[in-house]
Amino acid sequence: MSINYVQFHIGDFLSGTMSMNTAEIGGYMMMITAHYNAGEKGLLDDEEKLRTITKCDRKTWNKIKDTILAKFYLENGYWKHKRVMDEIEKIKSKAGPGRPQVHKKNDDLGNTKSVKKCTTSESQLKNKSLKNNDSQKTNQKPITNNQDIKEKNTKKRKDEQTENDFEIFWSEYPNTATGGKGAKTEARTKFKKLITKGVKANDIIEGARRYRNYCEATDTYNKHAATFLNPDKQFWSEDWTANPRQASPTPNRKTSYMDELAMGTAGAYEALCGQESDFH
Repeated sequence: MSINYVQFHIGDFLSGTMSMNTAEIGGYMMMITAHYNAGEKGLLDDEEKLRTITKCDRKTWNKIKDTILAKFYLENGYWKHKRVMDEIEKIKSKAGPGRPQVHKKNDDLGNTKSVKKCTTSESQLKNKSLKNNDSQKTNQKPITNNQDIKEKNTKKRKDEQTENDFEIFWSEYPNTATGGKGAKTEARTKFKKLITKGVKANDIIEGARRYRNYCEATDTYNKHAATFLNPDKQFWSEDWTANPRQASPTPNRKTSYMDELAMGTAGAYEALCGQESDFH
């Protein structure tokens, strides 16, 4: 059985040839491929024919033959390689019964070579099968590595856009009385979840701007950003228009606490007694 295609295990080949020089590796590779071509019978124990397989001159062959043949074993006048024989057996077992008939002939090296003999009916069946497969492939939506890469790139662009939108939101959101905005990581997580659920980033950003203007106009202590992004409350969708009656004047920061207390005490005295207080 002639083998025209095998899996090449790079790691195994490298580990098995690490101690060999260039000429030895080249000759070894040529003998392995010739073995696959010859099939399970192996390579005839004819030194001149073996040298011809390796494409070496006699001087080089005499130097490398012991190293190469050490990787083969001689059986009934033919050199065989254990890994090659194992692979051939695997291929034969997969083929199973009912394989097309073959006839054998000798090649230039004196080895037996199998040649497939196809009948007209077999050829027609094969062509029909190929046409059916082509038709099925045409009707199916192909799934390729390019599509996977395209989907990954699309997701990456969406994630980058979401991150950029969040940074805009964060810059627009007002600071709290302590000068912060709350935990940024928590706010980012909630922002991304809202985008995933279909909330538009621009709506959230515009809502943050309205809320900032409201806080500045009413001198209100604002919420943490993560609280503002609560999906149940949806603070970003509110109008946040500052009502003039709600706006409180900015207190005179130069007035001392004791002055304000005195003013409050005086007002209370006048309200109770109906007389002007000496606290003024």
